[in-house]
Amino acid sequence: MESAEPRSWLAVKGKSPEAVRSELHLRASSVPSDPQEYPLVGASSEAGWYLIVARGREHRLIAEPVIQRLSAGCEVLTCTVEEQEIFSAAAGWRDGRRVWSVTYEGAEAATDVVAEGDLPPAFEAIRTRRTAEAKAEDAGDALVDPMFEIAVETVRSVIGYSCKYGEASPGFDGRFVTLQATDRSWWQRLFTT
Repeated sequence: MESAEPRSWLAVKGKSPEAVRSELHLRASSVPSDPQEYPLVGASSEAGWYLIVARGREHRLIAEPVIQRLSAGCEVLTCTVEEQEIFSAAAGWRDGRRVWSVTYEGAEAATDVVAEGDLPPAFEAIRTRRTAEAKAEDAGDALVDPMFEIAVETVRSVIGYSCKYGEASPGFDGRFVTLQATDRSWWQRLFTT
């Protein structure tokens, strides 16, 4: 199994890519040969989603204050994964408020998935299937904790993208561009506590 850096992403539907980049003080730059090599990339899908992928677990780009503002008048989905720590989280936002969330932290002692809100339609089937897989397998022998997959699969069921390392996302593959900050002071405020 290949090791991967933690990744976070957000996807917006209901605002143009230009509007999203403007609100986040970003500009599109170049077309990368391998999007996973860059700290910040973006892509549009034919289904109307604009996706921004960043390096880092729970990257500040998907912090609540940022997403709360960004989701005004549209829908925003977020996801973050850290495979080595067996951590995954996903959330859906609409009009400035969180509508649903799914989180799993399995590094210390596997716990159940924490799910709240008005979850996407596929959630229950995904949770049922993955819970059955977890019970059927010896967790120590499994390459991937089935419970870790629940948040990732739930959000993927909505937009078709997974931030897991090496997983194909046909709706977005080949569409990425690198992103750069247009307002360094905004980004510095975003990254200071």
